Amino acid sequence: MTAGTLPGGLATAQERKLASGVFGHADDIRRTATAYYRGLGRLCAHRCGVTGLDAAAAPQLESLRRGTLDSALRAFLAGDDDEGRRVVAEYLDLPRTHLGADTRSADLPHALRGWRGDPVGEEVVARFNASMASASDAAVVTAVAPTPEHDAALGRTLSTLDRALPLLGAETVRSVAGVGLFEGAMGSGYYAGTPLLIFVNAGVFADEAEAAEIVLHESLHQKLADIGVAREILRRGYVDEQSHRIPVPWGGDREFSVDRALAAYHVYTHQTVLYLSLLGHGDLVPQGPAVLARRLATSWARARHFAAGTATPGARAELGLDGRRFTSWLAEVVEELGGAVLPDGSPLRAHADAVHG
Repeated sequence: MTAGTLPGGLATAQERKLASGVFGHADDIRRTATAYYRGLGRLCAHRCGVTGLDAAAAPQLESLRRGTLDSALRAFLAGDDDEGRRVVAEYLDLPRTHLGADTRSADLPHALRGWRGDPVGEEVVARFNASMASASDAAVVTAVAPTPEHDAALGRTLSTLDRALPLLGAETVRSVAGVGLFEGAMGSGYYAGTPLLIFVNAGVFADEAEAAEIVLHESLHQKLADIGVAREILRRGYVDEQSHRIPVPWGGDREFSVDRALAAYHVYTHQTVLYLSLLGHGDLVPQGPAVLARRLATSWARARHFAAGTATPGARAELGLDGRRFTSWLAEVVEELGGAVLPDGSPLRAHADAVHG
């Protein structure tokens, strides 16, 4: 690769690859997931002899429905019919609130308002916080009602993503049904038990590049979850607690399971393309080339770290057939991106030690 490919050609070529095919075309992936949960709802309703498991218009309620169906299916497959029926009954006992104007849009997700004082919204936040509790108390979020300023900031972020990644940005974000704004120490979050929703700290919009990164990041988690309903990413019988571990040398001495490493690999690969594109479009965000180049190098170095980690025999043994194809697909993108030339003239692949940021 040459400096001439720095922003435009290389970023566009890799964006095209990430936006196409069985792992890339987000609208097709989302439609497949929608059909899956429609069928799973009917199956669980028949198994439990109930009604009321059809898709819900409000994102918060649809999130709880899908989380319930996932939990019920796991219970039924394990032979625990009582638990499966219990979680279904718990969902059906929730008040069917209207949640104001919070209905899923066919276009892009908006900041949701139905949180405090609404039993469905409060249940979503409670489940999200319960999932975060094992990390630290600081991870607990307090949902806030968006102001017009928040709405405008989110709109600018979505516009930035669409302009920076015209093939990938808006389509990926459509994987999400709504955005929950919150106050707290955490920057953002996604929890598989409350799917379709992403949580974003209201303070992140002060940094336009970071806001675009975060919204894309969390939306990619939903996209990967949707991929997993139809693709054998992990081997049959995979148990996360018993998984091969991949060391993570930044942010403390940590290890990721293969499932979590795949999610991070997926995010950092896309993040690299985002920052490469932003670097080539100096008018999209106020952050200058030095800041964008540093974030680009960090994103690529972390993607490369997970490319190596998921290619080891121990990690590959945890993958299904589609998982091996998935990691090869990402590895090709990471390898190509390594040829990008930064403003200082150095190739991106010379920054493999930039994982610490």
